[in-house]
Amino acid sequence: EHSTIHGTIHYAGNRNEHAWLTQSVNLLEGQLFVDKFHEFAIEWTAEKIQWFLDGSVYFQIHRDDIQAHPWPFDQRFHFILNLAIGGNWPGYPDETTKFPQTMEVDYIRAYQAQEGASSLFGYLDGPSIVEREQKGIKYTIQQGLEDYTYVWEVPDGANFSASATDINNNIVVDFGTHSGNVKVEA
Repeated sequence: EHSTIHGTIHYAGNRNEHAWLTQSVNLLEGQLFVDKFHEFAIEWTAEKIQWFLDGSVYFQIHRDDIQAHPWPFDQRFHFILNLAIGGNWPGYPDETTKFPQTMEVDYIRAYQAQEGASSLFGYLDGPSIVEREQKGIKYTIQQGLEDYTYVWEVPDGANFSASATDINNNIVVDFGTHSGNVKVEA
């Protein structure tokens, strides 16, 4: 799956059976993750977990989403980065599998938010993948700071607009001949 990523949580179900929730997102047709670096992020609190691709949320799980199960994600965990090849999913290597395989990581940043504080940035809510020439696509900063100026970046050839009162939290993008990512920085 060279253009698909999955955000997944694994946990013990009601009877201690293996349970999981997952969501995937695809790049635009013809694009592959190996073509350029992407930013993958997880924002994890005691109440919810959000998965991001290039600044856009593509999956989120709240504590209440697995109400029938104990929520195990409010304690310390660790990261494992691996290049898994084979197994039941997506399948075992065959004659079409290219070796050696490489995972290139530009950086890893881990931080802990102050207790009780909301994220300075919030998160960008809007589609992570759009087609060329799409018009009127809305992006909103959720849970960001009020009265704070954010810096928006859109792909080449795209235009964005906002009312004078919304420029800090909402924009509407008209994409041109290029697709790409909408980004915002605090």
